[in-house]
Amino acid sequence: MELLLSPEAIFMYVIVIGTIVFMSFYMQKDKKQCTEEVEAVVEDFVEDVYERFDESNRYAKLPIYRYEYKGQVYKVKGNPAVAWIKVGDRVKLYINPDNPTQIHAENEKHQGLKILLIMIIMMVLLIVLCFGISSFM
Repeated sequence: MELLLSPEAIFMYVIVIGTIVFMSFYMQKDKKQCTEEVEAVVEDFVEDVYERFDESNRYAKLPIYRYEYKGQVYKVKGNPAVAWIKVGDRVKLYINPDNPTQIHAENEKHQGLKILLIMIIMMVLLIVLCFGISSFM
């Protein structure tokens, strides 16, 4: 039982809980500010390049949403595309009335949940690995 209350264990608990809380708040930020519902059309997809820590590139398809708000037409990039949307689809977006280019797409919410779930699994595996290694030493 002493292993569960060791300084290393407490540090890991703080890191895991802090990361989960941060991700939860981060994923909810846009949702709280984006309160105005609009109907958008998936107009196109663009490929974005993300440079990774190992200097390799990662590519993601981002949907371009087009919608009208208060008489003005907006075109905004969404988050990396989910498999079930395609060009021409109509989707429900929530926008920030103070900044209509800030969006929250209901069809993209599963992406955030997947990322959070993967992070939780990785953190649990890391804790098990750390405790497993330290118990053999």
